[in-house]
Amino acid sequence: VLPGGEGSTTQIPDLDECCQMTTVSLPGEGVSLTAGTRYWLVASTDDINAPDFEGGWHPSYRAAYAQGLPTVSWRNYGGSWPAALIRGTKLAGNGGAGDSKANRSNAVIFKNLGPAGQHSLTVGVLLNGDKVPFQGEVWAALPFTPKADVQATTLAAGVGYTAGTKLVNLGIYSDNEGVPGSLLPGGQGSTRDIPDDDDYGDLAIVRLAGEGVALKAGVQYWLVASTDDVNAPDFQGEWRGSGVALASNQQPEIFPTWQDFSGLWLAAKITGTLP
Repeated sequence: VLPGGEGSTTQIPDLDECCQMTTVSLPGEGVSLTAGTRYWLVASTDDINAPDFEGGWHPSYRAAYAQGLPTVSWRNYGGSWPAALIRGTKLAGNGGAGDSKANRSNAVIFKNLGPAGQHSLTVGVLLNGDKVPFQGEVWAALPFTPKADVQATTLAAGVGYTAGTKLVNLGIYSDNEGVPGSLLPGGQGSTRDIPDDDDYGDLAIVRLAGEGVALKAGVQYWLVASTDDVNAPDFQGEWRGSGVALASNQQPEIFPTWQDFSGLWLAAKITGTLP
């Protein structure tokens, strides 16, 4: 635990009570966090004052990904993302390398890859063209929200090839009440350079034409992997999960280490240019 970074509360909603949060306000000025550094929000028991506590951490209602046949409907899947909200005070920036021209022209808009860029070895969601035998057409989508106004230029996803014609589309769609909406103008491209499904080190990458597509800070968009039903209707593949954990679990009296759970957060990286 970081110094000054933990507190406790007895105001805990019942497990079957919907939509309430357990809230802790840190003493004093709270705890300082550094941009770009990964931290963990930990819920732990007090084995002196409440050793008999039993409870659960509800998952987030927000979709981890969506899947479906776009001409019919999209369906959201929540994955294993524990619900949380962290608030604080933004400290004044001091410029530096983060404001350099090179960094602003290669800004990371979204990234959920593991430390070495790896994907999950076992989980993913299907991608099928409309001529795959005995299976319906299936697309997949990942929600993301830019932190600043940005021009997205490069889309990368952990899509792996299984069979058929090697060709897949990656595009940015608007949000339509929590599911993918419409393709943004200039926001889609295609690639035939797709790693095999058992190759976990590479991504399918699309570079958008021209200046890419403009995205607004604080607005949810969707990165959509779709099939080309004219040029590759028999494409079969999978969008694999990220190697980054969505949650971690520890039982101190049984296991000495934390056990990570990656859930099904589709692996992706989106970069672009800051204004």
